Amino acid sequence: MQLSERLRLGVAAAAVTAGVVVLVADVPGESATAADPVEASAAVQDQADAVFESFSGSRLERDAGAVLAARALNGGMDQCMEQAGFPEWDWSMPRAQNPSTRGLASSEFFAEPLARTFTTTTLESSDSIKADAAARTAVLSGEEDEAVGACLESVPPTSEAAAQSTPPEAAALREEWWSMLDSLDDKYGDATTYAECLASTPMGGLGTISSREEATGALSALLPSVDLLPTSQSDPKVDGAAWKSLLAAEAVWEEVDWGCRASVYNNHLAIVDGGA
Repeated sequence: MQLSERLRLGVAAAAVTAGVVVLVADVPGESATAADPVEASAAVQDQADAVFESFSGSRLERDAGAVLAARALNGGMDQCMEQAGFPEWDWSMPRAQNPSTRGLASSEFFAEPLARTFTTTTLESSDSIKADAAARTAVLSGEEDEAVGACLESVPPTSEAAAQSTPPEAAALREEWWSMLDSLDDKYGDATTYAECLASTPMGGLGTISSREEATGALSALLPSVDLLPTSQSDPKVDGAAWKSLLAAEAVWEEVDWGCRASVYNNHLAIVDGGA
């Protein structure tokens, strides 16, 4: 079943089937080289983003959902701590910070190539990273520590349903979408060949890598310390040696990744009119 057909079936409830939809299929006349993504690449990626966002939510919508979930989980604790004399307790600190998510990002073979994905996600999640580090290193006074213990015992737990930040229908459509991409990877790509290609290609200080997950782990180990972590592209810390070293390592990984999957990507990516 082509991706256009899967979209019609998988996301019909979200009313996203009209207009242009993404198609993975044979592309006549395209060369399978690693030099550049095919001409249709940007249009396909943008359209996939639009379809995925239509049922998964925009970054702003997902951030709003995370705030509501954090309030549901921690609002009672916040009120208890305020009553105990600690009004500075911040219920929003543990909330998830949602980076932008590309529609094809979960695909091994059809994710956007050479996109600086790891560092972009890091910048967009930097506030959460820093808040988490601050929480882990915070030293509570004896009275505050005692109040935390008392509040944890007295505040009733929040039900999982009340803390759910994503509507069940949207969550189900996300799973269907990701399953569809997995099926397309299986159909058009060869995971073993891809892994062998990665593992056999030198990546310098990153060591031997045979999967995207291993690459993420290796790049995470190179993250600057929290005090050197930039929060945006305009942050002067992007010019720091630690961040530049991470960018260089990411560039090596992305070039190797692209070289190992370019033929699949370039030979099977196209865009068609969904109304056809």
